[in-house]
Amino acid sequence: MDAPVPLSVIGGFLGTGKTTLLNQLLNNRSGVRFAVLVNDFGDIVVDGDLITEHNGQSMTFANGCVCCSLGNDLLAALTQLLQRDDPPEQIIVEASGVADPRNIADFAALNAELYRDLVIVLVDAQTLRQRALDERLSDTVRRQIAAADLIIMNKCDLVDDAERRATRLWLEAQRDDIPIIETEHARVPFDFLSAVPPSDAPVEETTQHPHAINHGELFRSETLDVAGPVDIAALRRSLEALPRSILRVKGFVPIQGRDEPFFLVQVSGNEVEISPWQGRAPARAGLIVIGTPDMPDKQQLAEIFSAEG
Repeated sequence: MDAPVPLSVIGGFLGTGKTTLLNQLLNNRSGVRFAVLVNDFGDIVVDGDLITEHNGQSMTFANGCVCCSLGNDLLAALTQLLQRDDPPEQIIVEASGVADPRNIADFAALNAELYRDLVIVLVDAQTLRQRALDERLSDTVRRQIAAADLIIMNKCDLVDDAERRATRLWLEAQRDDIPIIETEHARVPFDFLSAVPPSDAPVEETTQHPHAINHGELFRSETLDVAGPVDIAALRRSLEALPRSILRVKGFVPIQGRDEPFFLVQVSGNEVEISPWQGRAPARAGLIVIGTPDMPDKQQLAEIFSAEG
């Protein structure tokens, strides 16, 4: 393989919407070859017309994705995926509802063909605070939240605004260092989840949003073209100083004084990654910036990223 395959983990307590989120990934038409490892195929409900093969241990899809049974040996399952004739471009593992997803993400360190990407944790806006106070469940719920690089506060359509705000404030008190996304039916922009650019697609401005819930549109996105090589130190300073309204940055840029044609840029929470990219070449250089509706507009973002200070 030319480049390590990103390994992401989707965690969260029972019933928070993890499988709903996985179904959206398996039905995607982005051209990214996902491999999804799950414990039980029975929870995965996808369009039957999309499935090209189902042998009891894996399902293969017409869009290039594959869904495999996790079994009892995660390392063996990951190795088998990487040895396929058409290896995945990104691997997603669904952690069990009582697991610490950080322990699964750390498996990436055991194989040079993998690198650790996001730990995404879903929480239920209806039940989170009650579970966190339950002495039987509290430790599990809090460990999952502590492991997260990104939190999806799901099922916001099932609570009123006062309850939603109270749950959000409770979450921010636990983790004020990472993005917290409010949504329903686990609908989030694809770029939050994928570390790989869509196949043969230029960087485009995103115009579609998840279905709005009763407190308005959830996200905005802007795309910034990059005309030429950038100074890596200035870029890192800009990324580390972004306002909290910016939840995710992803894209590819050329770097001054470096031979590699593109560097991968990823920001989630306090984590900033700028690393040489050896995978499939993107159509053009650019950054996708996703945030809340009050994030800086395109001109303001351009000024942030052009600053040398």
